[in-house]
Amino acid sequence: MIRKNKLIHLIAWVLILTIITSTLPVYAQSNKNIQNAENTTSNTVEESELTSEKYPDLYEDGYIKIYNLQQLNAIGSKKTVTSKDKLKNGFGIGEDVVCAGNKITYSLDAKYMLMNDILLDNDNMWTLPEYFTGSFSSANVRENEQIYDEKSNTVYIYNNYQLKTICSPNSDNEPIMTGDKYASNFGMGQLIYKNGKPIDDSHEASQDYLKYDKQHKYVLSCTFTAAMPNLKSEQLMQKATNEDQKGGRAHVGQVYTKVDGKDYILIGNELQLREIGKNTQVAPMLFLRTQFKILGIPAGDKLIPYYPGDADFNLKNIDETGINYSDIEESTRKFQYLDQNTKPTKLMNPDWGNPKGLLDAVVGVVGGLLGGVVDLLFGGQEIVGLKNEGTADVSISSSKSLLGKNGYKSFNELEKEYKNLKY
Repeated sequence: MIRKNKLIHLIAWVLILTIITSTLPVYAQSNKNIQNAENTTSNTVEESELTSEKYPDLYEDGYIKIYNLQQLNAIGSKKTVTSKDKLKNGFGIGEDVVCAGNKITYSLDAKYMLMNDILLDNDNMWTLPEYFTGSFSSANVRENEQIYDEKSNTVYIYNNYQLKTICSPNSDNEPIMTGDKYASNFGMGQLIYKNGKPIDDSHEASQDYLKYDKQHKYVLSCTFTAAMPNLKSEQLMQKATNEDQKGGRAHVGQVYTKVDGKDYILIGNELQLREIGKNTQVAPMLFLRTQFKILGIPAGDKLIPYYPGDADFNLKNIDETGINYSDIEESTRKFQYLDQNTKPTKLMNPDWGNPKGLLDAVVGVVGGLLGGVVDLLFGGQEIVGLKNEGTADVSISSSKSLLGKNGYKSFNELEKEYKNLKY
């Protein structure tokens, strides 16, 4: 199975690429830098004799050149390459292509070069034959090459992970994602919608993303690679089976991670899925740092858990996180956002650009819930986050240092880090 429990991963830790920059225009492929593949062909000839003198358009530098679907279907058949194979209705009827006295065949271990994009047949989907050990010469896939063309309803295939998913029994439920065009990034990125985003705010619309079903045309890109490197998404989620709530993250409360310098939002529940494409603001685990009195006695600087983070909407109490903390009273350990009389059904969606309004809203909720337990002392209140977030050394305390070594992440730090993280 190529994407083990792919739909479950959507609910439990799909990595969604953050929309930080605007979409770049798609442009035609040109001047591809073809790189030699490592595998060797079955035709054992000297390096200086790897080109057919008579038909270099079909065999050159050790590569069999592929132009059409008939040739693709012949890979692994051991049929001899003929001079008219590249022509429509000419497959198999030309002269044998020979190099250094050897007939060139469509063998399982040959090297191949795609000369152009090839439209595949949905009714008889091509896939690499079993026991294929050859290779494809492939160019680097450029960042702004399209994976889906809306006008023609065409999905482009760049790697064998995509191809195997299309041919899998569960293909109708397998989402197409923006990172799929890179073999190692398969299963990562944003969900893709026909019109760029869900048609409305309903749950049904949010689930209407593109899938690897038979409702599209499929085109094999000339940059296709048969290589199947280790998936980055699997590496990031490999601990999930042993740590259910953490799900392979550094800690509970983590809402994004960096992969190759890019920010990926971590999805842990259906509420997050519903916000994809709506430009909703991402929110990490948040606390109110404040002073208050307990039974009329000043308690000093304290922390009140407010929000568990978007990916951990199911948690009720800071003790459920496993995070090392101090300066949180036993009577205030619940996440106040989720402890309201009418439990919120949507993510917090904080307005980082309006710090006063955001603080007033948080203080209003906390004061309303804890008014009979603690007396908030107004002045010096601040929304703060976890220290060393995204690492195994995460912690939280209310301690403040003149040298900037606080026991928490300040609001200004949170704003700078999260203001561009949106679904």
